[in-house]
Amino acid sequence: MEEMLENEHMVWLSRLAQRDDKAFRVLFTRFYSCFVSFAMKYVGVKDVAEDIVQDAFYRFFCHPREFSSEADLKSYFYTVIHNGCIDLLRRNKYEREYLKNLREEDFVFVENVFEEEVWQVLREMVKKLPERTKEVYDLVLDGYENAEICRITGMSMDAVKSHKKRGKIFLQKLEIKTK
Repeated sequence: MEEMLENEHMVWLSRLAQRDDKAFRVLFTRFYSCFVSFAMKYVGVKDVAEDIVQDAFYRFFCHPREFSSEADLKSYFYTVIHNGCIDLLRRNKYEREYLKNLREEDFVFVENVFEEEVWQVLREMVKKLPERTKEVYDLVLDGYENAEICRITGMSMDAVKSHKKRGKIFLQKLEIKTK
């Protein structure tokens, strides 16, 4: 009797390799829920697990293989399903990282645009300062320290500080007028 079962398995496996519809339905009916349960352990979402298992069945149906035992057949499916789950998890990880980076890049982009707009407004306001004060503020906006501004303009440290103070008051008044 056991020999007959072994023979039936061999016939069934042979029919699978020949893409027999009935043999394929038997395979699907016998193992689908087990394979979905296996995939669920990796992906945790039943619909996603079902998609991965259905993909494994589709691949097998499109590219059938010959197996010498049912254990080899199941091993094949477990491997394909496992790889499908791992691929999905990797893709999701990369997608999350990409979206995170994209959001960070968007934030940096907006921040850079905002910063540039503020600098442009500030530079326009500085153009309205008296000439020597404007000269000092242009250097400040270019990143120069007081000592460097003294050297470049030939002004004393007190004169540079005085121009910065007057410029600040002037800019504050301009800001109030523009509101």
